[in-house]
Amino acid sequence: MNGPARAAGHELFMKTGLVLKPGRPFRLRRKYVYLLGTCLLVAVGIARWPGSNSPLEHALDRLLTAPLTIWRAPPETFDNFSDRESAACMAVVLRSGTNCVPYLCGELRRRETAFNRFCVARWRTLPTFLNRILPEPVSVRARRLRALTLLQCLGHGAVRPATGTLIGILSDPTPEIAAQAASALGLVLPESLRAREAFVAYFQRTRGGEFLGAEMWSAEFWKDVPELLPQLVRQLETPYLAGDAARALNVYGTNAAPAVTALLEAAADGFAGGFEKLEKAGREPPRYDLLMETRCNALLALAKTGVRNDRVLETFFQAWNEASFPMLRYNGGSVIAACGEVAAPLVPRMVATLEDEDVFALVRKINALGELGPVARAALPKLRAYESGELPGSSSPELKDAAVEDIQFAATVAICRIAPAEAGARLDRLAAEFGNREQVAQCLGSLKDLAPRILPLLRSRLLEQDRLIAARAAFVILRLDPGDPQARSRLIAECESRDLLRRLFAARLLLDATGDVAHTLPVFVELLQRPETRFEAEQGILACGLAARPAAPELRKLLWHPRGEIRRAAGDILRAIAPESLPPINQRVL
Repeated sequence: MNGPARAAGHELFMKTGLVLKPGRPFRLRRKYVYLLGTCLLVAVGIARWPGSNSPLEHALDRLLTAPLTIWRAPPETFDNFSDRESAACMAVVLRSGTNCVPYLCGELRRRETAFNRFCVARWRTLPTFLNRILPEPVSVRARRLRALTLLQCLGHGAVRPATGTLIGILSDPTPEIAAQAASALGLVLPESLRAREAFVAYFQRTRGGEFLGAEMWSAEFWKDVPELLPQLVRQLETPYLAGDAARALNVYGTNAAPAVTALLEAAADGFAGGFEKLEKAGREPPRYDLLMETRCNALLALAKTGVRNDRVLETFFQAWNEASFPMLRYNGGSVIAACGEVAAPLVPRMVATLEDEDVFALVRKINALGELGPVARAALPKLRAYESGELPGSSSPELKDAAVEDIQFAATVAICRIAPAEAGARLDRLAAEFGNREQVAQCLGSLKDLAPRILPLLRSRLLEQDRLIAARAAFVILRLDPGDPQARSRLIAECESRDLLRRLFAARLLLDATGDVAHTLPVFVELLQRPETRFEAEQGILACGLAARPAAPELRKLLWHPRGEIRRAAGDILRAIAPESLPPINQRVL
């Protein structure tokens, strides 16, 4: 080695502190030994980390190490990456179809080691220049959670082949991982007996599935697991879990009748058991908004039970008259309307307490009286007063004109429903609002006795420049005269419009009025692929029932659509109309 090189090397060693000092034994300084050892371990860890031998493996590894908050994050997180690399990796995974499932199942079986924990803990203590060079290691727990969430995000196409592996994960000692697996299994629980049995065991073992995702509590599988009913009833006694339990009991429908007593308490207090029990246990009362949410959920579940005894009706009326929370009064109107003629004894008190300072709640109360029909005749004098503009004394003096019109029109429609004989005198008012309110079409379409007067009024509307008004007119005509060729042609023509919203609107009306699937199903399938129209299109396809089976091949292609909500919708529809078109449920561990 020449002189300058030797001098440069000597200077480098002096700066790093690795050169011997005179009079000291030959040893490295402790901190630099630690630094070099840490670097070596991190390097070895990176070398041993799951390889990227294929574009799919590389894409999955990138997604499972992406910087995102995973716990309680919605599955759609993986569809909304802001950086191009992560978005491109997600596209690779979607193109792979079910080929990605074995890799993700392999991640779920991975177990954390002491070496992994050491690398994760020490990475942040490294010097800045090493942090920039070496990728940040991700804990095995985080990778497993992300793999579960990615499976759930991919939807039916990925969860069904991974069912056996997910069932095994339900017994994982980490509560968050087991709960995420249970949430992913929600897609197959309505079909898989083994998955339901495993879920029941998990739910009973964890005493209520505290970490389950929010979407699980309103899923349709609950009605197929009656053995969990006692567990849900007990869960109503826990304030922060009572709202979720009430949502699940709502799915049970009439099978939840044994839970009526607990639901009554939850509808009154926000949880079952009462505040005295809470005080004896030394626990603080839950938040007000949590109590109100639970009360609303419990009311809806109570209405679905079909029980209509005096105590249930009184609870409904107390909600109708709740002073502190307008949404509870709104729901009170909804559940009373669902009672039909059984609610007749409540009508006098409903009329006496009809006034409401909240316009939204007042309009719902008026509509509820109209939905009760002729049994609510006692409300007619007050409704006529509202119709003429005599608003309740509790109304704000600054009430906007639009709100006043909403109240007046709701009263008009309610009168027509309660006393159809009075509807004839109000046809002109209804016709005047025809272009402004969709509710008018539903009201006119139900007045079959007045068809001879209504049909001439609406035939001229078929030629309106506003296509939406023309479509509504065609809908009412078909409801009153199903064989009318002109109205049918009008709606069929609108189903071929270039305006997407007009097409969707016309398809909904045509299907509702005539049950025509041939002209409406193609519209729904096409608009299902657009996020802004996805929900309405999904409801339209489901309304077609088994007649929508010809759309199964197209829906199967959407199982790997770039948008998660569209993948989920396509899978849900196929499960309802053509389950054999979905990938088979694999109950073996991959």
